[in-house]
Amino acid sequence: MSTGKYFSKTFDFNKFWSDFNSAACGMWDEIAIKLLGGTAREAAQHPNKVVDCPFPAAHGESKGIKKMRVKASFAGDGMYFCSCGHKSVLDMAVESGQFRTKFDAAVEVINAFKLNVKLPATKMKPKGLTKEEEAEREAARQAKIREREKAEAESHVKWHGFIKNLWERDLHKGLTRPAELYLKRRSLPVELIANPAAEDVRFGVSQFRGETLKQRMPLMGTLLRCQKTLKPVAVQRTFFTESGVRLKHAFGEMNDKMCTKILGSVWPVCTVVRKLLDHDTVHVGEGFETIAAVGGCIADGAVVSTMNDDGLAQYTVPSIWEDRVNTICLWADHDLESQAGYHAALKAAMRLQTEGYKVVVLYPNYGTESVDWQAIVQKEGLLNLPMELRKKALLKFASITIFEPLAINREEDDHDKQDHFSIAV
Repeated sequence: MSTGKYFSKTFDFNKFWSDFNSAACGMWDEIAIKLLGGTAREAAQHPNKVVDCPFPAAHGESKGIKKMRVKASFAGDGMYFCSCGHKSVLDMAVESGQFRTKFDAAVEVINAFKLNVKLPATKMKPKGLTKEEEAEREAARQAKIREREKAEAESHVKWHGFIKNLWERDLHKGLTRPAELYLKRRSLPVELIANPAAEDVRFGVSQFRGETLKQRMPLMGTLLRCQKTLKPVAVQRTFFTESGVRLKHAFGEMNDKMCTKILGSVWPVCTVVRKLLDHDTVHVGEGFETIAAVGGCIADGAVVSTMNDDGLAQYTVPSIWEDRVNTICLWADHDLESQAGYHAALKAAMRLQTEGYKVVVLYPNYGTESVDWQAIVQKEGLLNLPMELRKKALLKFASITIFEPLAINREEDDHDKQDHFSIAV
């Protein structure tokens, strides 16, 4: 950590960051507008609006187009959400090259907004406020926090109503003809995804609001759950035509996947494609279609999808599964430019092995281009093979690294171990 012109060997930086975050809470929207420019500032000014990521090199083919947003709670949490990872306002300021360290950025914020936060000894002390000004600032901050909490409570109520209507009125378990065509076009296992026991997948018709297309379209809905508790927190929708063609291919829509707001800004999240039944293995992959294709080739074990590589890196075994899981298989994507999927799997593996799990990282060994497991299953026609031959055929294309368990350190929480599989909306 750089302290610049600040010199102190005894300064408590942990307390500094605690005090700073408390003082900045409720002001992050103003801070972001002050520090950042471009699409980062635009996102701060318009919560929930999807904008281009200012770091296209961190993405693959998408180049980060329409991948980043902030939530209604941005003033309080100061977090940017993007498929390349979640970043704070200070992270964004450093990554954009405006500051050398987060500490330097924090000092700028303290001076610009006259925050009452103690700094190490320096000749450049922030200009102080009078007691009246401090009281006025604190009262305004508390009012903003109360306003944010009220807005969050109201949004929770609206979310429950929306998700109930979406999940129970627009979506149902029965496989529709457009959905069947879509699954077959994508070489996804119909018998797994459309299984009545698959509680997290439904099909139907709902309103699509794209760049040009705005009408009711067929879709597949997948339920997103908190990884730790398995409580439902959102629904991811994938839209396609009556003939099963994704809208980005049929109409050139940039985004034919839409996710509802995530309740309580919970992260990381997952979809349970197949429950943990009488086996001790969990197969995890980044993206529903990727791991569903794997699940179509492997008959045993739970199958779980994360939203992206960040969700894979943070994968957590659900509390109600902890006593039954011994092995976790992480199916990483081959991202040619960033290697994001591989690095995410390694990060998760090194953490999970210290928690007492055997971890197997499986990485595509399939040519020199970017590829995921769904593409391999599709190109090789693996779902056309008898079930007993699919696993062996799939593993021919895998580079495998095994992480043996190092210790058992699993915290137990009786509340978290309740079974939350009911959507309970």
